[in-house]
Amino acid sequence: MKLDNYEDDLERLLPEIEAPVNQIPPRLLVSDKNIEYMIDFLEKTFVESVPYQKIRYFAFLLDVYKKGLYMLTPEIIIDRFIKLYQDIKLTGKIHKPVVAFFNNGLEGLSFHLGKKEPVNLPENLSFWVISGRHRVAIANFLKFETVPTYVLYNRFDNGAGLPIKLLPVYWKYYIEQNENVYEERIKSTYVGIFNGSYQASIDPEKRSIVREFVLKVNPKKLIDVGCNKGELSYEFMKYGIQVLGIDITPRDQLGLPDDYPFLQMDIVKEELPTTADIILFLSVYHHILYNYGKGTADKVFMKLLKNTHYLVFDSGHPEEQGVYRQAWIKAMREHFRTEKQLLDHFGLPYKVLGKW
Repeated sequence: MKLDNYEDDLERLLPEIEAPVNQIPPRLLVSDKNIEYMIDFLEKTFVESVPYQKIRYFAFLLDVYKKGLYMLTPEIIIDRFIKLYQDIKLTGKIHKPVVAFFNNGLEGLSFHLGKKEPVNLPENLSFWVISGRHRVAIANFLKFETVPTYVLYNRFDNGAGLPIKLLPVYWKYYIEQNENVYEERIKSTYVGIFNGSYQASIDPEKRSIVREFVLKVNPKKLIDVGCNKGELSYEFMKYGIQVLGIDITPRDQLGLPDDYPFLQMDIVKEELPTTADIILFLSVYHHILYNYGKGTADKVFMKLLKNTHYLVFDSGHPEEQGVYRQAWIKAMREHFRTEKQLLDHFGLPYKVLGKW
């Protein structure tokens, strides 16, 4: 059994374990700090509509993944969590039983800076959820009265309980030690935004289309919203065009050239500092739609258009990979069946400059 997938392994082995199925109030199982984070995630995501990159649970998942303490990316875990939530909410049932262990001097493993350290569980902990944390959080959030639960007495070795020796990972103390760090990261910027690990591969055809149009218009000022590393706009400075790059990611994380004029800001919540002859709004709209909804994405579109003569727009990076980066496609298709339908819905005249 590997530590990175022990919960899945445990659920797979449940049919082999002779243990009673109990109906336990989910509040009795809310004792793991991880579960508290998940409940906070559900509250903010589904009630307050907060983008999950600004939620502590995502900050925690990103932290342990980057340090190599957990093998799955936060996007994959979040995606599974949301799918599970939607399934439980739709059916009103938890299909796989939660697993809980009665606390009788149980010891677990805590990870700290890559080292495994034994920790004793708190004495006031009645039940310790080792698997099914997501289900416990959802059960609490949906106000379930009971949760089907296997309750196993603390027996791990030599076939006395589980058929294999289990080394549970217990994150409570790790999370508490780093909670202030997560809060500061969330306040300063998005957690999980482009930080250099994501290299946007600018398609040569896209670069050519944008370059041809900009040089044809010959603007005095150009703003690149979502400039990333300045791949599309930096070269225009050599033509005497006044360029300003804008991105939500800090400059030092983007790795921009020293002479590239840049402003870190959240275009959803803040106003442009100036107008421009051309604004590049490329591969940003879909992220806003996914995180904030179509209404907010349209408002940002119109806000930018009011500040320029030409708004150069596209619907998103087709080469983006991963659960989160592909999720925007599903969100867009809930509103638009085709790219033409997306462009037409703004109710404005437009010209297709090219396809890439």
